[in-house]
Amino acid sequence: MKPSCRKGGGSAPKITNEPVRVTITHPDSPYCGQKAAVRRIKYAAHVDLLLELAGGMKITVDSTWTDYWERKGERPPLTSLMASSEQARQLYELLDRLERRVNKADEASESSVRGARPEGECTTP
Repeated sequence: MKPSCRKGGGSAPKITNEPVRVTITHPDSPYCGQKAAVRRIKYAAHVDLLLELAGGMKITVDSTWTDYWERKGERPPLTSLMASSEQARQLYELLDRLERRVNKADEASESSVRGARPEGECTTP
């Protein structure tokens, strides 16, 4: 028997045991209004669904683009919108550095403008 190199865990898609049908509801989707069978569910930053359309074509969509959560009677997880306090601190520091850089550039621009003469102004009395 050949040894397997795969290890468990990770973000491998989970295969559903029961055939679940959903309707694509997002108005920007070219498949809006079509019903599809859920073949796999991938849990990552967003919950993605591997869907099989009526003609056999398979597509992957964000679960919020369907009525999946409505059918389950649940709300979608907000994991993609969450940030740890460390991530929030890093973002704050980045924005603070950018603001200081913009302010410094504005001050340098203003000082160079103050030293310039208006166009057409004569230097001789």
